[in-house]
Amino acid sequence: MRKAMDQPEYGIKWQRHRQLADLNFADDIAMMAENDVVCQEMTTRLQEKSAQVGLRISQEKTKIIRTN
Repeated sequence: MRKAMDQPEYGIKWQRHRQLADLNFADDIAMMAENDVVCQEMTTRLQEKSAQVGLRISQEKTKIIRTN
């Protein structure tokens, strides 16, 4: 997960010079992004890194929640 979310533009502004990109809950991940393009990049990168260790993202369980 760390390797998938290591880009400085990923996530939302959290503290002064820090970004919050994801929250991990057991086998679930909540990813946060400021726009659709970054969200897609994060999802694609997570999928690529997960596949390298034999994991996959379930399309049936994936949800998108928008605010604003």
